[in-house]
Parts: sequence; structure tokens; C-alpha cells
Amino acid sequence: MRWCEGAKEGEIIVGGNGWGNQSDQLNCTKYTVSGLVDGKEYEFRVAAVNKAAPGEYAKTEGPIQARPLDVAPHAASFSAFSPKEIIVRAGEDLKITVPFVGSPAPQVTFAKNGDEIKPDGNNQVTVKDGITELIVLKVKGDDTDLYSRTLKNHLGQETVQMTVIVVDKPDTSEGALNISDIKPDSCL
Repeated sequence: MRWCEGAKEGEIIVGGNGWGNQSDQLNCTKYTVSGLVDGKEYEFRVAAVNKAAPGEYAKTEGPIQARPLDVAPHAASFSAFSPKEIIVRAGEDLKITVPFVGSPAPQVTFAKNGDEIKPDGNNQVTVKDGITELIVLKVKGDDTDLYSRTLKNHLGQETVQMTVIVVDKPDTSEGALNISDIKPDSCL
């Protein structure tokens, strides 16, 4: 049988009650099989057919696992309309979520002011089902900075940047100026 690119059915080349259809002998040399299940293994038998006779089936290295086509990584749904500036209150958790596409699965790196953020007791980095996420627990004022997320695989890389601003209540410790201390006629 021959399955040409774009064909919905295979065409008998050799077999059945004779040689089958011999026209357009070598018109197609590749075929994309649709409807395969990601992660499932398949075996294909391929043989050359010419006027003399069909050839031997090509030797294979065993089953082939279906997987998505290789795609350079890039952020999905992270456009001009997505937040490039994130404001978070001091003491709350910072959560940066960026969906992505890329195959094979890209290496993910988060950075703060160019320095890689490693997961530890305060920072969590997760990558699952096409979503990258950075969580920084209980942010402080010095967490205000430029953050980036880089995706990289053998086809390329992409970096998305965002500014994180941590806001806090005014300092009310001893020596700090309180609004109630200001008299209407006093000059500072």
C-alpha cells in the first residue's frame, strides 16, 4: 500500500489480484500520519515497490513513540495585553505564571536582575502542562526588581521580562514621621 501526503486512504500498489495501481510510481516519499495518540508506540512497515518486484521491508529500530512536532519555545497568551508590571504587597506571596508551548519540553529558568533563581525554601519553580510558575514566599521590599523567564530547547529560546514592585505600609517605627504629628501651622 502507498499512503501519499494528504491522502485519506492508502492505495494498493502490490497485492490483491495483481500489481495494483502502477501509475505515479515514486510520486510520494513521505507521509504524515494523523490521529496518533501522544506517548503511544507505533510500528511501521515500509518497502520500496518497482516494476521488478516489491523490496524487502526496511529494518527499523523498533517501535516509534508518537510525540508532537519539534517547536521552538515561546510564551503563549503573553502578549502586549499581559502584565509587564506586577505589584504585590510586602508579606504576600509573589506568583508569576507564564503559559508556554515548546517541544521537546524546554529548559525553564527564572531570574531576578539577571541572576538565576534556584528553588529553595523561599522560592518555588514549577513547570507542568505548558505552564511555568515562580512563587516567592512573603516578599519584602528588596524583592522589587526586574524578573525574567527563559525557555530554551534545541530549536531556540525566548525570554519574557516583567517588573515586580513590592509595596508596603509606611514605616511607623520610632523616629518615623507620622501624619498625626504634623500641626497645621508647622513647617517641616
